Amino acid sequence: MDIEADFLSHRNDTTMLLENVIGSSIVALLITAFLPPYVLILRIVYGDIEFSTSSYRIIFHLGVADCTQLIFQIPAIVFNFLTETDAVRTISKVFGAFLHAGWVAYTALTLLLALNRFFVISDMKQTAFLCRRTPLTVQLAICWGWAFFNFITFLTPAARLTYSSQDLVWIYGGRSQYFKVFRMIALYSSIGELFLACVAYIAMFAYLYHTMPISKFFVGNTTAQNRELRLLICGLAIFVAVYWNCYCMMFYPGRLVIMSTNLLWIINSGANPFIYACINRSLRTKLYRTIRCLHEH
Repeated sequence: MDIEADFLSHRNDTTMLLENVIGSSIVALLITAFLPPYVLILRIVYGDIEFSTSSYRIIFHLGVADCTQLIFQIPAIVFNFLTETDAVRTISKVFGAFLHAGWVAYTALTLLLALNRFFVISDMKQTAFLCRRTPLTVQLAICWGWAFFNFITFLTPAARLTYSSQDLVWIYGGRSQYFKVFRMIALYSSIGELFLACVAYIAMFAYLYHTMPISKFFVGNTTAQNRELRLLICGLAIFVAVYWNCYCMMFYPGRLVIMSTNLLWIINSGANPFIYACINRSLRTKLYRTIRCLHEH
């Protein structure tokens, strides 16, 4: 019996090590594929006057939130092969706080982008001022302020987001009775933001359908119409991606589902630059030129 138990234990350890290697390799591959092009696109969007509209300002901040999540997913690659000590748990907690703050900022900015698209496309005088530089700066500050509040909260003993090498996923937890309150606030605020974003996009489609034929809008030849269409599709793509991250919580939390959810989190954080490049020809051209210039040097 002891020999059989030792054999099973060794097999389990070997299997877990193999899964950790595979999981770490996938995470490393995804982040390596997503992060560099994302940084280049953010650099282009930030410094090019063509992308100085209110929508692209929000998209830039969305990119910062995305990259924050991608960067703080990197330590998971190392955590998979470390013994869980107090120091490792502390470091994991700090990285988890950054990761959670990035997610919170992302959902808030997703709602802001949806509302911005609705205000711009509907062209209502009552809300036009919200798309101007100063009011938009205030709105962005509120989104990041909410993320900072969550960051501080998850640094306290009341709540934590730490990495579990056993399940290859980040897990929420907390010792304080206030943890459930903090967790529910973060969860339901994200769901509420996504729901309101959905309402805004539905209202946009209703407005477009009411004011002009959809087919005419899709084949419009003016630069303004093409730009609005691209931004609208971009906003929809962001919303759908975030929605599927939340939708995973509705499945039974088996190990495969949990691992897949974490990978989907990474994919969601890194997929947007490819969406931007596919939709916007000008951005795609400038990205190609930037990559070629870096390659030549």
